[in-house]
Amino acid sequence: MTDQQMQITWAPIDDIRPYGQNPKHHSDESINAIAASIRSHGWKQVIAVNPQGVILAGEGRWLAAKRLGLERVPVVYFHDLDETGQRAYRLADNKTAELSSWIEAKLREEEAFLDGIDLTQFGFEESLPVSFIDDLLKEDFATASSHNRWFDVTFTFEVEHKEMIHNYIKEHGKEELADLILSHIMEGLQCRDAEAR
Repeated sequence: MTDQQMQITWAPIDDIRPYGQNPKHHSDESINAIAASIRSHGWKQVIAVNPQGVILAGEGRWLAAKRLGLERVPVVYFHDLDETGQRAYRLADNKTAELSSWIEAKLREEEAFLDGIDLTQFGFEESLPVSFIDDLLKEDFATASSHNRWFDVTFTFEVEHKEMIHNYIKEHGKEELADLILSHIMEGLQCRDAEAR
């Protein structure tokens, strides 16, 4: 790939168009998160387009720029892909991003370092502190703190329950929710032990 192919151009946003057959949907939440990142950190990734200005990679960034009311966006025009190559690259760009996973311990360290920055604006969920589960499990399931009383667990809930859970946390606090979850775990363990007997 030559320097000419990687030349960044600030193009009028209306000169760039999304690919009509893009099978990847960008939710409002994802667009807002990308917009928040651009607003906070500026442009650190460009939008890849074909010679006609149709997006190859970066539709989410283009949508976020639209939402921010930006008039120009950084693009790189690629001339080295035929129609088949363009379609294959779009799929590859979207799919390969899904193949990586988080290393939870390192993620928690990064979040702790960034304490004070609202990471939920970038699409992260608030982690729920759950106490005493390490005592129940009797395993090295989690890396406890030096006083061995707290560690973080991230729970994933179905979207349909999001408002209910947020309202519960707002009214009762995260610690009470953690205690509620813990009580259900204890009840489940007790029932399992009773059935085992």
